Amino acid sequence: MDLSVLMHPAPIVPRWEAEEALRIKETSGTKPLLFIDGDVINYRVTIAGEEAVDWGNDIWTLHSDSREAISRVIDCIEGLKETFEVKSDDDVIIAASCPDRNLNWRLSFLPDYKYNRKSKRKPLSYSDVMSYLKAHYTFLVIPTMEADDVLGILATHPNIPRGIMCSNDKDMNTIPGRYYNIVTEETVFNAVEDADRHHAYQALVGDAVDGYKGCPRIGKATAPKILSGVHGSELWIKVREAFRKAHCEGNQFLESAMVSRILRYGDYDFKAGEVRWRP
Repeated sequence: MDLSVLMHPAPIVPRWEAEEALRIKETSGTKPLLFIDGDVINYRVTIAGEEAVDWGNDIWTLHSDSREAISRVIDCIEGLKETFEVKSDDDVIIAASCPDRNLNWRLSFLPDYKYNRKSKRKPLSYSDVMSYLKAHYTFLVIPTMEADDVLGILATHPNIPRGIMCSNDKDMNTIPGRYYNIVTEETVFNAVEDADRHHAYQALVGDAVDGYKGCPRIGKATAPKILSGVHGSELWIKVREAFRKAHCEGNQFLESAMVSRILRYGDYDFKAGEVRWRP
């Protein structure tokens, strides 16, 4: 599959156009592609395969068999293919994050984004498994982006056939299209309206794991009430108003809205190398 189309200049997409593109994909009748978060499946199989050995005298070592890890990641992909009746590896696209986290576009809005993960080690076989995925599947890394951004652009691009995003990240619900949670084994479909509402909700409640706070005193129970009965561009008017009422300082509203955004078709200017979406 020629993925160079992703790098072509893309217009800022009006809401109605995004809805129509999604409708056309969903009614195409074609078998779906699989858009798989390579970071997620790699981490899950490699961390599960590590074994700590106690040699006595307070000496421990940690072991991992990369061949077994590769076998497990193949089994994972084959299981996804079987679930969605995908016959060929040619219909599988593995997305991975840019390996240099310092290039992450979100850092320009929030320098402490995912700061708590900076020193977290990768599993021992992680690099070997990623090299295997890169060598044996259609493998896509886009500089400055995380894997879920890549999935978001793939899923919403009008010239890429319809696909199913496979991950276990709740933020995938902020992308229009079909999402399969590999942990719960549930498939959900998010229309553009649903995805926009999930995004606005996430901006309000924040994400401590990713390092952005959201709006003070707005939690999982309050956020849906703020967004109730609100649609389209009015969602962000309500979100901005909530931050203002909370007397937030500086650019906390913009930080929260931007870092919680999973990129879609038209959000990123590949020529300039920057995100042009704004709330």
